[in-house]
Amino acid sequence: MSGTVTVPPALRAAWADGEWRRVTDASDATRTSALPALRAMLERFLVGETGLVEFAKESHDFAFAQPHWGFKSFAQMQLNQYAKVARAADLVDEAERVLRSALPAPADDEQAVSALREVLELTRRLADEADRLGLGKPAPGRVPLVVSYFWEAQSREQWPMFYPASKETLEEHGLYRERSSPAAPRSRSPDQQPDTAPITPPSW
Repeated sequence: MSGTVTVPPALRAAWADGEWRRVTDASDATRTSALPALRAMLERFLVGETGLVEFAKESHDFAFAQPHWGFKSFAQMQLNQYAKVARAADLVDEAERVLRSALPAPADDEQAVSALREVLELTRRLADEADRLGLGKPAPGRVPLVVSYFWEAQSREQWPMFYPASKETLEEHGLYRERSSPAAPRSRSPDQQPDTAPITPPSW
């Protein structure tokens, strides 16, 4: 059974101060204007107008031109590795199948877990192939970051992007405990409150 803990006074004070809202509003404005291009890029891949290699290149160009999500570092590197290793290992068709199935925003937590597990399995397979081929390996732990980036682009309120730094801050204050698998997300609840949080949530 999950317990609850009280949010530390420093975090509650920061929440009440509201400065974060002004920063968030400014960031949201730039993100909102960039969303149509991100969604169009994703849609081209999902319907098969672009393949994995071209999708990774378009994503790279977009992530550097519109760096509002922090995707251009490890997350984009992971997508590049998917494309590079899949092509070298003759697994492009399989990688495209999995990603086209997983990247549409899920309807609920059950679909989200299923999608992440598929990408996690693909990532492990590509990591094994990368070892064999002497290429850079995609990391299973980055799967939620990569996938949730595209989910948030489609459904920002239900599927906020997973940032490892957010998890680390919650862990630091005793508000989060890691689960064994990265394939355990949870959509944002409409009645989520800042005062308390479960110690072992079925999220992230």
